[in-house]
Amino acid sequence: VTFFFTDIYQPVVGQSAIVDRQFLRLQEAIGKEIDYQEELLEVLGMMDTLFATFTKKRATHLEENKSNGLTETIETNMNN
Repeated sequence: VTFFFTDIYQPVVGQSAIVDRQFLRLQEAIGKEIDYQEELLEVLGMMDTLFATFTKKRATHLEENKSNGLTETIETNMNN
């Protein structure tokens, strides 16, 4: 959307104080959104680390049961 606004109003940039002010507001809004997205990615990285730490890994053995031409995968727990 910003590209469309830039293309439309590019001829009047620097000629209209109103348009210039609105572009500055748009620039600030985009800057804030980028900051929010960066913080969100940091938090998601922390959460991934926590979930990886708390997830109990269990050994499993996959068996395939081929009957009637269909393949069924059966998961059995190896920690018994």
